[in-house]
Amino acid sequence: MREYRARLPLGLPRTIKEGIPVRSKRVLVFAAFALLLFTQVETAEAKVGPRVGLGFGTPNAVLIVRPSIFDLKLGYDFTEDNEFVFLSGDIRFVNQRHLEHYVHLSLGLGAFAKFYADDIEGGARVPVALSVLLLDNFLEFFLEVSPGIDFYPRARLSADPLQAWVGFTLLIDTP
Repeated sequence: MREYRARLPLGLPRTIKEGIPVRSKRVLVFAAFALLLFTQVETAEAKVGPRVGLGFGTPNAVLIVRPSIFDLKLGYDFTEDNEFVFLSGDIRFVNQRHLEHYVHLSLGLGAFAKFYADDIEGGARVPVALSVLLLDNFLEFFLEVSPGIDFYPRARLSADPLQAWVGFTLLIDTP
C-alpha cells in the first residue's frame, strides 16, 4: 500500500493511503454533510422562528409544524378507496430566502411515509416553496410543490409523484 502526503487547508500534514475502503469514504462524506447541515442549522435558526399552520392539496390536508428549518407535516387523504395517513419531515437548506418584496423561497430535502389500512409506503422528496410573509413575518401564505420517489416497499416512481399544498402558517412568539 502506497502512502501520499497532502496538506490540509491550514497547512496540517495528513497521510492518505491508497485503497481506502468505500465504507470509510462514505463515512467521510456523511461527516462532511453533517458538518454542513450543522452550520446551516446554526445560521438559519437565528433568522426564522417556530411556525404552525395548515396546508390543503395532495394529500387533502396537512398540519404543519416548523420549529426552525425543519418542516414536519401530518395529514390525511380523504379520497375514497385511497385513504391514508401522511407523515413527512424535511430540512430546508434554503429557508425563507428573500426574492422580491414579501416573496420568499425555500428549498429542502426530506422523507415521507403513507400509512394505509393494510400497507405502508415511504420515500424521499424535494420540497420547493414560495411564501408571502405579511404582518412583520407573523402570517405566511405559501405554495409548496414536492416531487418524490418511493423507496419502500420497493424503489419505484410513485403513483402520486407530486405532493403539493397551498396554505398558511403563523409565527409562534416564544420568549
